[in-house]
Amino acid sequence: VAGYKPILEVKIHDHCFGEQYAPYYAQGRIQAVADIYGEGLSDCHIEILSKFQVRANLIVPLLKNMELWGLLCIHQCSGPRQWEDIEIEFAKQIAGQLGVALQQTDYVDQLKAKSDQIAKTVARERAAALAIDKIRKTPDIDSLFRITTQEIRLQLNCDRAAVYTFNPDWSGKFVAESVAAGWIPLVGPDLETIWADTYLQEHQGGRYSRKESFAVDDIYQVGHSTCHIEYLEQFEVKAYAIAPIFKGERLWGLMAAYQNSGPRHWEESEVSFLAQIALQFGVALQQAEYVEQLQVQSVQLAKAADLERGAVSIINNIRQNQNLGQIFQTITHEIRQLLKADRVGVYRFDPGTNYDLGEFVAEDVHSDYTSALEVKVEDHCFGEKHSEKYRNGAVFAAADIYAVGLLDCHIATLERFQIRANLVVPMLKDRELWGLLCIFQCSGPRQWQEPEIDFAQQIAAQLGIALQQAEYIEQLQEQSKQMTKTAQREKGVAQIIARLLRSQDITTTLRITTQEVRHLLKCDRTAVYRFNTNGNGEFVAESVSSDWLPVMGSELQTVWLDSNLPESQEGKYHQGETLVVNDIY
Repeated sequence: VAGYKPILEVKIHDHCFGEQYAPYYAQGRIQAVADIYGEGLSDCHIEILSKFQVRANLIVPLLKNMELWGLLCIHQCSGPRQWEDIEIEFAKQIAGQLGVALQQTDYVDQLKAKSDQIAKTVARERAAALAIDKIRKTPDIDSLFRITTQEIRLQLNCDRAAVYTFNPDWSGKFVAESVAAGWIPLVGPDLETIWADTYLQEHQGGRYSRKESFAVDDIYQVGHSTCHIEYLEQFEVKAYAIAPIFKGERLWGLMAAYQNSGPRHWEESEVSFLAQIALQFGVALQQAEYVEQLQVQSVQLAKAADLERGAVSIINNIRQNQNLGQIFQTITHEIRQLLKADRVGVYRFDPGTNYDLGEFVAEDVHSDYTSALEVKVEDHCFGEKHSEKYRNGAVFAAADIYAVGLLDCHIATLERFQIRANLVVPMLKDRELWGLLCIFQCSGPRQWQEPEIDFAQQIAAQLGIALQQAEYIEQLQEQSKQMTKTAQREKGVAQIIARLLRSQDITTTLRITTQEVRHLLKCDRTAVYRFNTNGNGEFVAESVSSDWLPVMGSELQTVWLDSNLPESQEGKYHQGETLVVNDIY
């Protein structure tokens, strides 16, 4: 009523009520006070009522499900009032109906909350189905990570969604995330966040290994250890939900949703959504890895087929060409193109040096690198440490020369030619180590694949055959030359003999003979030496090239005293033996 203070939304603190009246009203009793000052009320109670100008009051309890919910209060402020039975009964009826209305309202609220929850669950299930469909259609692992974390953050409206993977020792790192603006990133091109959770390490995944999910509404209210809280604070986390990711039967990692802005109550449907996504993510991850493996295998098979075709082409070229120089130059170029290497060379060992000396006799090299052709290489390490292995057919494939335990002297030799990775295959001729087929990567380390090694071995084997064939052809050519020379000499001898038989003058005969023999043997001087009766002698005929001083002539002493001849003339010449000296020194 106008003229009195309103009491709506005024907080009332009445400690007396709880102690004295709450049990009383809970039993459904009614209090009718004609005058607050004449009913023996406590001072604290009177003080509260007088604040609102109350002089007489009628109080009826409002019960909801047999519990005291509140009070229906009827106040007389103008003065004392004697409450009649009919008024009390009226208030009682009204309070009863209000109690029923409260129950109905509560029931409706429950129905609405349940309906809202069902709607949220349905919406979450629909969102999960859509997200799962996207995940299943993701073609590669990078896209899988990106799409999954984006969908989780969008559907859960959280500050960060992340994928965490375990290492073999159960430490781990974040490999993907979707994070709202304003929060520090955990994953990036030059950023890797490692989280060594000692509990997970000690218990090998803990509850997550049992396929359990876990949600925390407030990191400060769940009994986390101080070090665990400090870790979470580094990542700005206030609340989180985590579900395990299994790849097959192995715990691969964790799917996490983080709230950084403050505590958050995670609903059951939200945790269930996260668990569903994590489950499908594990399946999709396995499928994506399988697809990537198939793609890698497909690329490798295609490359192996290219190398096989290349090998056939190169081998045919080797077989159709008898010029080793041309063969070497052709195959080094073709190998470098096929393998996309920086340098390919044929290295030949110098004979008789115990494999300590050698040089590249053919090479095809990228323009960024210096040529190694005809550079003498002295490598005592090779002869001592490696020659026997290569002679037995061993192949050496180093992805990085600094990571395979090579000796310093060997590394120094390779560094001369800017080599970082090498594939070396022996070239054998008649089971002896003739040289090496060398394939080099200079720009950086390189992992040599099995098809590449097989390819290099095939080519080196064919080069070994080409070397043998070239040597055989060279021998045949030499034999042919020798046979031609022999035939020519026999013909020349016959002609000389025929002339000797026709000649009547000894001087002419000797002159013609020396000329014919010098021409036939292609030597610088041919001479006839005649012994005297005393064992000495002199040149009586010669044919000499104009480049050399003649021994015949009136101005030269032509008598040659040879003390090696015995006085008895019984020396080897007397016995018809021939003396051949290739070098007088």
